[in-house]
Amino acid sequence: MRNARPVRCRSLLALGLLGAAAPQQALSHVKWFSSYDTHAHPVAWEALLGTQWLILSATALATVFAACWIANRTGASQVRPFAGSPTLQRPAWAYPLIFSALAITILLCWKHEVILAPELKCELGEISALQFLVIAISLIPRLSVLFPFGVGLLFLSGVYEFGLFHMLDYVFVLGSAAFLWMTRAGTHPSDFQRALTILYRTTGFSLCWVGVEKVIYPHWAEEILQARPDLALGLPNDFFIQGAALFEFSLGFFFLAQLWTRACALVLTGLMIFTTSLFGFREVLGHLLLHAILLTFMICGPARVLAHSCSGPIRPALKLACMYAVLLAGSTLIYHRLAWLLMPGEA
Repeated sequence: MRNARPVRCRSLLALGLLGAAAPQQALSHVKWFSSYDTHAHPVAWEALLGTQWLILSATALATVFAACWIANRTGASQVRPFAGSPTLQRPAWAYPLIFSALAITILLCWKHEVILAPELKCELGEISALQFLVIAISLIPRLSVLFPFGVGLLFLSGVYEFGLFHMLDYVFVLGSAAFLWMTRAGTHPSDFQRALTILYRTTGFSLCWVGVEKVIYPHWAEEILQARPDLALGLPNDFFIQGAALFEFSLGFFFLAQLWTRACALVLTGLMIFTTSLFGFREVLGHLLLHAILLTFMICGPARVLAHSCSGPIRPALKLACMYAVLLAGSTLIYHRLAWLLMPGEA
């Protein structure tokens, strides 16, 4: 009990540092507010692998190491990463929260003739009819069990219209559908832990993928900053864009590792509320489901968390930092390669 106050103080300090370091535009999806072109040239490797990017990446790596070290030193976690935890009981509010947010999102998308996000504009009557059918299913209790499958069909419609590469930004929508299917009435309460883990992993992946996007296509974010130069906080645009990208990627990694999940979810929620005041309805349409997911994370906490190591806090912190470095380098390489392969005339 005597350690409770130091742990709480350090947790609040970590939360404050996250909030202070957060770029204001970090969680605004650049595709929603720029004239993006996925067939445009991605940034060249020579421009990306500059001194500034390497320094920022090293800073992010050191932050991940420090976050894991603090978690182990303060006893903020109890079990090893990715190694299971005591069974989480299914809260009664979790299913209706995600279900309602997803259904309202689809309703708003149907009204504004987009598929699942503001930039996925599609006026095909077949997709509009599918959206209407999915909304109708959500309103009929006996058929609502089919709702996750309808969401999956809408995601596949987005893949058909815009390609899988584009739709990887929205993997968390599939994660939400899987969460609903696994936590529906009649399933075992222990399924909630697996469902929550899927929600963490898909949300974390989406944040990491969109973070990498900002550095591969910096001109999309540049367009927004030219229209709203105050968002850069007086920093050079390229520095701000790379910092925002790493900030978003790092938060996604924390969700993947299920480390400091409540603090990260709270910071992201605050940022998205702020960006909604700047960008209006498009933010509401794009982030409504994500708000529900983050609220679930804040209330439930992690499904699996880090623990003290017999060898001390250094070893697990190094392991997690190495995982971060591999994921950052690998996802950047894969995204860059795919971006070039999908350009017209490239192979």
